[in-house]
Amino acid sequence: MCFGIEMSVVFAVSGLVTSCFLKTSGMRFALYFPIAYFSIMEVFQSIQYYSISHNLHSLNVFVTILAYIHICFQPLFFNVPIW
Repeated sequence: MCFGIEMSVVFAVSGLVTSCFLKTSGMRFALYFPIAYFSIMEVFQSIQYYSISHNLHSLNVFVTILAYIHICFQPLFFNVPIW
């Protein structure tokens, strides 16, 4: 978890840009997809920071549920074989 919304946005954007670059460079799915998958968690955290700072409780609850589902599938994408 990051220390604020700014860091979370920077990590999300840099991870998504990196994964897009790797995909367009012809790299394997097992290399670029986990980077994109973990960058999506940073997107969720950015939205959560925003919703907490602006008192948007229902948005925060919705994104928290999405983040929980995302975390449940992390072991699957962490163990993608690189062949």
